[in-house]
Amino acid sequence: MKQASNAWALVLAGGEGTRLRALTTQSSGTAIPKQYCSLTGRRSLLEETIARASHVVPEDRICTIVAHRHREWWSDQLAHAQPQNVIVQPRNRGTVSCIHCCTFPIATRPHESCCCPPITMCAMKARFAIP
Repeated sequence: MKQASNAWALVLAGGEGTRLRALTTQSSGTAIPKQYCSLTGRRSLLEETIARASHVVPEDRICTIVAHRHREWWSDQLAHAQPQNVIVQPRNRGTVSCIHCCTFPIATRPHESCCCPPITMCAMKARFAIP
C-alpha cells in the first residue's frame, strides 16, 4: 500500500478497557486495560494496531495516545516509539478529547508548516484483533 507523505495515524490507547475486563484481570485481581493485553498469545492489541498503522503511514508518523495512569503497561510496549509520538493524557476524557490531544502537537511541528499540503489523520482504536 502506498504511504501518503502528509498522513498520520493516531492510535487511541487511553481507555479503561472495561468491556473485556473479565478476560484481562490477573489472578491478583488487577484489571489490565484490554489494549495492553494479547488475545492471541502474541502481540497486544496496542502492538497489533501499531503494526496495522505502519502499513498506512511511516512509523515516524504514528502517534499513540495513552493514559498517564496506565504507564506500567504501555511503557515497555512503546519503548521503540519516538518520544514525541507518545502523547500522554493526564486522564481519560473520551475519544474526541484523545484525538484533540494530539492534533495540535502534530500540526505545529516544523515539518508540518502551513506551506505543506493539508495533514490527513486516521484514528485507530487499539481494541480489536484482526486475524
